[in-house]
Amino acid sequence: MDELTSVFVQESREQLADMEAGLLRLEQNPEDADNINAIFRAAHTIKGASGVIECGFIESFTHKVENILDKLRNGEISVSAPSPPCCSNAATTWASSSTCSKRASPNPRPTWPARASA
Repeated sequence: MDELTSVFVQESREQLADMEAGLLRLEQNPEDADNINAIFRAAHTIKGASGVIECGFIESFTHKVENILDKLRNGEISVSAPSPPCCSNAATTWASSSTCSKRASPNPRPTWPARASA
């Protein structure tokens, strides 16, 4: 793994830890705008950094999550019971993806079982 990717993985893990802590606080206080902004900034930072290392699958996924967080930030949607688990699942996906990015190509494709030849 090159140095830039190594830094990305380390910093993404730190951002994820901050996001997870923020999500736990969100369950207790869904109206805390500062906390919602902090969660958004963490996602935004991960998205930007993944773009720098040309890790498209993380960048694309993070962009979708960031859109949801932006709607939450702007009051277009509110925190409901399904929202925190959804965001927690996103954090888990990022963690798995950052681990994957240490040893995978920037845009991995699924590996399907080979077909038996006819």
